[in-house]
Amino acid sequence: MGNKRHFFREIITIKETKDSLLRVFGAGMTTGTMLMLGYLLNNMQIGTFGALGAFAFLYYQPIPTKALMQRIFKVGICLVLSFLAGALSTFVPWMIPITISLISLISLLIFRILILPNPGSFFVIMVGSMGTGLTLTFSEIIWAALYVAFGVLAAVLIASLVGIVHRKLIEEVEYRPESFKTKFVYAVKNDQELLLSSIHHAGIIFFATYLGSALELGNP
Repeated sequence: MGNKRHFFREIITIKETKDSLLRVFGAGMTTGTMLMLGYLLNNMQIGTFGALGAFAFLYYQPIPTKALMQRIFKVGICLVLSFLAGALSTFVPWMIPITISLISLISLLIFRILILPNPGSFFVIMVGSMGTGLTLTFSEIIWAALYVAFGVLAAVLIASLVGIVHRKLIEEVEYRPESFKTKFVYAVKNDQELLLSSIHHAGIIFFATYLGSALELGNP
């Protein structure tokens, strides 16, 4: 009984977070900008697909502006490519589980090598998965990907503005730039579970998606 009480107490306890309110505000501002743009242009696809690109803002940290813009932009490219791969795989349904697992494997490896902060590869995998649930023509997919890219650009712009305010008013995170090659060599030498862990998670996602497709769950 004592363990059960402790378990339920952990579930209902509201824990403090070190997340800055400026980061929360920026995330809402980025998503809200795309939704408002879609509303004003009477095209809510801009808002809905643009909001997927806006997820790039969630990788924000109060690091130097140039490095921050590069990080958000690179994550945004991953989001756009993931969305495109997921959406295009719908033309060959049996490719959907394979595509999602490949997106998962590649993004897990890259984000772990680069030691990017949470949410890590989660949103890249999620956006790719959402792309597999669409039924669009080729031209519609291209337009949708462009809307995702607009969301990424909004994330880059708002992240740079929030970062300037954040560093002046609160704090600046210590940042030491390192090349991908340096981080890759370090990961190979020190992260012995890198490849096995990534394959493990990608394999789980593959079988979950395959099972969902086999059971015709709609959007596996």
